[in-house]
Amino acid sequence: MMTTSSFNPTLLALGNVWDDEEVVVRHGSPTTTNTDVLNQSWSGQTTASSNGSHDREATPHNTRDRTRCSKVSHLCQALEAAHVKGDAIECNKLSTSLSDMGVTAYISQCKWVDSTGLSGTWRQPGAPKKRPRPQALPMPVTPLTPTSPAGLGASIGAGSTSAPPVQAGHAMCSLLPSFITQLYDSSVQNILFLGCGGGHDFVTSMLLYRDLTLAGKTVTVLSNSFSDVGLHADTPVVFDDNNGCTVKRVGKDTKMNVGKLHEGFCPEIHLAGFLSDNLPGREHCIYAANVKRWRMQTLKNFLKNICKKHETHAIVVWDYGTDSLMKGDEYVVGDAVEDAVTVGAVAGVTSVGLKMLLCSGFGVDQQSGVSNTDSLRSIAEVTELGGFRGSVSIEPTSAAASFYRAASEHINSFPTYSSRSMTHRTNVVGALSSSISGKFGHFCPSHEPPSDQRQAYCFLTPQIATIYALDVNCVASRSMIIPWIKNCRTIAEQHQKLAYQRSCLRNSNTLRAREAATM
Repeated sequence: MMTTSSFNPTLLALGNVWDDEEVVVRHGSPTTTNTDVLNQSWSGQTTASSNGSHDREATPHNTRDRTRCSKVSHLCQALEAAHVKGDAIECNKLSTSLSDMGVTAYISQCKWVDSTGLSGTWRQPGAPKKRPRPQALPMPVTPLTPTSPAGLGASIGAGSTSAPPVQAGHAMCSLLPSFITQLYDSSVQNILFLGCGGGHDFVTSMLLYRDLTLAGKTVTVLSNSFSDVGLHADTPVVFDDNNGCTVKRVGKDTKMNVGKLHEGFCPEIHLAGFLSDNLPGREHCIYAANVKRWRMQTLKNFLKNICKKHETHAIVVWDYGTDSLMKGDEYVVGDAVEDAVTVGAVAGVTSVGLKMLLCSGFGVDQQSGVSNTDSLRSIAEVTELGGFRGSVSIEPTSAAASFYRAASEHINSFPTYSSRSMTHRTNVVGALSSSISGKFGHFCPSHEPPSDQRQAYCFLTPQIATIYALDVNCVASRSMIIPWIKNCRTIAEQHQKLAYQRSCLRNSNTLRAREAATM
């Protein structure tokens, strides 16, 4: 337990249900420990305050009530001091003690109430007797753990929490992104993460995977990458449409077929091993699928079944880049088909109410010709439609950033991903980690020549290390591409339909002109 000298509470303000006045009781010198104070009994006489004036003591009915008032108020004051210092461990210990005593503390009002009818207040040293009470609604104190979303808390914070979880109807900073409060809501227990358009999109989900898992959520991952699913040895097939689209469930013991270790792209296997090593004692469910094998209707049907199986409450689509936001009339739309298939399929899963698209790596799609101007316009238009769910920058010292870096480095450490043949699939993966670390300027992977190929990659800015959250239904309703391809029966037909519709826009002069890139 902290000592009074740690936060110097020489005066304690108490109130009770029998007497609404605040009274001041002196409890010894500033060096007295909390335990010493709590063991002292009240004299039943008027006591002198530090300025020489006298204040009438509180009048609970008996010594037992008075001792309880004293103890609870000291615990509350110690909790407030630990809360201000950001000491999550001390906060957790103190708030748990209060909870065990049946006490609810309101830090915003310096007031407590217990289940027996007793109540009390406390005040900081040097504060006036009649401390002004804020008009905001009270916030109940909850045990602070590394899983509480303080701002982003452990999710995207400074590695420790300093505020309790947000609860509806209670005062909290209104700037906290709504996508965080929604995912941490008690009604959301089972969450599906899936990559949007291939590559390492699903790996960026590690930015939130750790924290949501530690918060007690069950998170399932669908890679939707460029996976060579056939190379997963002795792995159960959970879906096969007999047209080349196969989904397998991958675990920590999944192996690649012998002789194929340097040929296949199977990041799910390595991620499963990483999660097992770094978050032991939990079952990690990862489904491996190749995004280029999906038709929109097929993916929608699979998602409906998998969401029913896992009783999913929320779907989070992760895009490393912003080409998933392209409407279809831009000069360049990037890898539009795969992204539109995923967004359209998720929007069609009506059994799940909470569906969001999280985009990080703003600007990395410049390597494929996508303009940052188009990306910014897309975010603005989705915002105007009511679909913006907040954004947050990733702090370099956060536990979330460290966990993502470790996962990404673990996957890229295998020979498959360091080979030249895989460069086109992983060439901008390091841009996110570099931007989180504060790098700025032309980005060039370490395995590339230092200057002659720089323009093939992206320009590092702080925007790359920002997560933009948008409502999937709003993104889908704005898209021109999704209606174009949603009824296509083959993969090839989806690409042909997109090319045809864009040629019609070009011939009618309604395709946007190339716009200068913005930072």
